[in-house]
Amino acid sequence: MSVRLHPINSGEIQVRVMNPRPPRRGPAKLPRTLLASFFRAAQWYPVPVFLVEHPDAGPFLIDVGYDPSVSSDPTRTLGFLFGKVIMKHRLAERSVPEQVGERGIDPADIARVVVTHLHLDHVSGSAEWPQATFVVDRAERAAAEAQRGPGPYVKPHLATIERWQEIDYAEAEPFESFGSTVDLFGDGNVRLVSSPGHSPGHQSVLLR
Repeated sequence: MSVRLHPINSGEIQVRVMNPRPPRRGPAKLPRTLLASFFRAAQWYPVPVFLVEHPDAGPFLIDVGYDPSVSSDPTRTLGFLFGKVIMKHRLAERSVPEQVGERGIDPADIARVVVTHLHLDHVSGSAEWPQATFVVDRAERAAAEAQRGPGPYVKPHLATIERWQEIDYAEAEPFESFGSTVDLFGDGNVRLVSSPGHSPGHQSVLLR
């Protein structure tokens, strides 16, 4: 049997830095990137979450999107710089747990969250899933913990995650055109794919 996929929208983020460009380097990379962003038109982008129903492992999420506090106190899980100064955020009408429930799944039954990466808009709502194990590339967690000062990782809400499952892509295997993959449940239905670039330990999810 294959899996069933439900796209969910947790909200939208308004940013100015999405235009493709050569990566900036050096110690002033962040301020130079942000300064250049003010001269570009701002656009709204969706902040998606995906609910996956696995026939044996049960339901799980891919990313968790925004925490409800974003509507009243965006600095709580996004930080001051990215929560109020650089970006704007708006929530969907219903929270992610509510939307999961509307699809016939009890949010308390979500035992696993596969994290594509740990940037603020992908795991802001981590505190809403205290029972879940968060599946992350080992390199991504290391990058988040190594960040000093403001940046795309916000440590206070990462601290709400009690259980981690770290994926070591050094032990990965190729699959079709993908060089490094991990069969999450051993049945071929959910493969994690190492896809660094947007972040040091970004991973993608290949579903059957």
